[in-house]
Amino acid sequence: MFIAFARTVSAVLLATVTLSAAEYILSLDRQKLVSLVDQRATALLVSRASFGAADAEVDLAHRWSSGPTIEFGGGYRFDTDEEQWDREIAVFQRLDLWRHERIALASANRVEREARMYALRSEITATAFRIYLSAVLREQQERIHAESVALHKRLVELAAKRENAGDIGSLQMKVVRIAYEKGRAAHARAVAAHTAALTELRILLGISTETHIKIADTLVWELPSKQGALEWNQGHHPSLQHLASRRQRAGRAIDAARADGRPELELGVGYEHEEGADIARLGIGISFGAPGRADAQMRVAMADQRAAAVAYEQQEQRLRLTVAATWKRYQQLHAALIRYTGAAQTNISDIISLAEGSYEAGHIPLGDLLSLKRELLDARFEELELKHETANAALETAAAAALPPFNN
Repeated sequence: MFIAFARTVSAVLLATVTLSAAEYILSLDRQKLVSLVDQRATALLVSRASFGAADAEVDLAHRWSSGPTIEFGGGYRFDTDEEQWDREIAVFQRLDLWRHERIALASANRVEREARMYALRSEITATAFRIYLSAVLREQQERIHAESVALHKRLVELAAKRENAGDIGSLQMKVVRIAYEKGRAAHARAVAAHTAALTELRILLGISTETHIKIADTLVWELPSKQGALEWNQGHHPSLQHLASRRQRAGRAIDAARADGRPELELGVGYEHEEGADIARLGIGISFGAPGRADAQMRVAMADQRAAAVAYEQQEQRLRLTVAATWKRYQQLHAALIRYTGAAQTNISDIISLAEGSYEAGHIPLGDLLSLKRELLDARFEELELKHETANAALETAAAAALPPFNN
């Protein structure tokens, strides 16, 4: 009875531990990666939070620049035989005639902040996918190194049998063990590289160390079959939209500076009691800005507008050249990958077991077997690197052309 109870409790505890561990496993794919960038990227969260200030600036621009001014006055007259008190009250209000320009500037500033946020999102998403593909590469490299360690372990066992049978000497046995330890060291480095790539993702996306990141993906990135589609999408790149909005905001700043140099009207109404008479007063005031202030503000805004125009042209040219160069590189790497995969795929998986059987039977020497293993291992790594470079070239092309998920 007690044993059955203990087994039940152990099963419940094991299920609880398994459930707790499962809660900390993050299965990361490309769609989830884009979602995490939107939700957790620190720079993006800061940029999005600034919208509150931009909205407040628009609301502030709709308000009057100043409220009414109320003046009270009074005096006692000594030049009369009777006591005489004079008093007055007046209310003044600045009409704020050029509020429209101020509202347009605040609205353009909010649009520019939003466009900057989308440009930042595109940039961070591209960075996240570069790290993501690197993590996929490192994970697959780690897997190949683990297989290599297992192969060398089998080789150590085969060599030990042949040493016991007197077929080989201790020197060859030491060589086999050195190759085994070398494979283990390479595997350890691969594990460290994989961990480093995942750490970069953790830092970028704010993922805690308690969460185990699991990525199951391939080193493939699809692109449109024709380059013309890339050039069309390039005109909608978030960075260009940001620079265009910055240029528009500078134009609104010029209008606001020009309006700041115009005279402003002030309307006043009042009541005065003087020498026993009640007098109603109405007045209009004209205020002028400080000399040269508006011109200085306009020069600042015009310089910003010119800088935005130059930056737009330079960025547009850079994107066009990047798309053309990375597209060509992708085509070259993709063709090389197809050729290499077709030539290597038919050989690598079958040769290893055949070579081990030949060595066990004494048909080939140890040196030939180790050389063959190194050659096959290098071939698999070469294929992985080629896949990664091809996927990276496609990624850079998609990011420069503002293809999904790098557009708005």
